Amino acid sequence: MSTPTLPSIETFNLFPASPINSVLFFSRMPETSFVIQDVRLPGLTATPARMLAPGLAVRHAPDRLTYDPLSITFMVDEEYRAHRELHDWLIGMTGGEDRSTLTAEFDAKQQNWMVPETNAFKNHGRACSTFAAMTIVNGAKIPVLRVLFYNVYPMQVGEVAFSTMATDTITPLTSTATFEYDYYRLVSSR
Repeated sequence: MSTPTLPSIETFNLFPASPINSVLFFSRMPETSFVIQDVRLPGLTATPARMLAPGLAVRHAPDRLTYDPLSITFMVDEEYRAHRELHDWLIGMTGGEDRSTLTAEFDAKQQNWMVPETNAFKNHGRACSTFAAMTIVNGAKIPVLRVLFYNVYPMQVGEVAFSTMATDTITPLTSTATFEYDYYRLVSSR
């Protein structure tokens, strides 16, 4: 009978990860990055490849990944800076309610440093997305992992609930936002 062995010190983790030790930064949204209160590392799913044959479907190892959306909850400040930042980004991406807000105006206002060419419609996709990085720190506030999100763009900005019946005026207003992206990478910070 073999003797059980303990894991090595390098792989034996005595300290569980803390849910409060992370910072998410969007390169395009400094106001929103500052007031984020809740963020979840999105899940991902591997989709198996299938080969159809008469009478059966043969399954193979997965051939693609599907990433869940990135969702955040953020605090609404007195001047609604973060909410307006997201609102303006969505307007710039879509052209607004009547499509009159030109992509060129959006590019010039938001992303002129990112799109050097003059053809705004050719570069619309690049102008609409940004880069995001989530830094996860340990209990001693030392970065241990970075999650890098590529080609991030907003899909939804949540409601802000006002109530005249609220008795607690200390709790700040919050809202949510949902983002799509191409993929993310996990990079060790050590």
